[in-house]
Amino acid sequence: MPAPRLLLLTLLCACLPGLARAQAESSGVYLTWRDDPATTITVNWLNLYADAPATAWYRRPGGEWRRVGGTAHPVRPSGLWVRRVQLRELSPDTGYEVALGAQPPAGTATGYPFRTMPREFGRPLSFVTGGDLMHSREMVDVMNKQAGRLDPDFALIGVDLAYANNVDATRLVDFFQSGLLQARGRNGRLIPMVSVIGNHEVVGGYRGRPEVEAS
Repeated sequence: MPAPRLLLLTLLCACLPGLARAQAESSGVYLTWRDDPATTITVNWLNLYADAPATAWYRRPGGEWRRVGGTAHPVRPSGLWVRRVQLRELSPDTGYEVALGAQPPAGTATGYPFRTMPREFGRPLSFVTGGDLMHSREMVDVMNKQAGRLDPDFALIGVDLAYANNVDATRLVDFFQSGLLQARGRNGRLIPMVSVIGNHEVVGGYRGRPEVEAS
């Protein structure tokens, strides 16, 4: 093999693990709520690395990045990990952006945009809703694109999300990656989810213990 090609191949091999890891750090990012939707947001993301930081950075566009630490939990029985960071003391009905990782974005790099809910009904609110969602990746991609075009304030999702049955991690990754890539509001805004689990989020479907069998 000619020397230039060998050098290029060596560089690619050296870079690929880092590229894969960088993508995994931001794979399946999704927003939920545990508290007041006007002043808080929960940032969730999936990856395969037990030692990856559970750290997020957030700011108003153009402002200073602020660091927040969170928690990490294994998604058994798969090798996935879910990380969660709770952002608090946000301003109602305000746009922010959030980034993931040990360091804040450098230079002019930006994060994922999102918006808090209003405290009062001073403007119309909208949401999309549905259930029994991911029969295939292609179908859920089409659905998520349409949801993004509607630019809702949030999505209300009732039962049977990825049909993973808490055993098929590939379907979980597909489901959340589709949401990240396709279900984006105006200007790429992430749309928060209010979700309810069903029998296809637990091992065996019925009569189990949620703390053991649930995704």
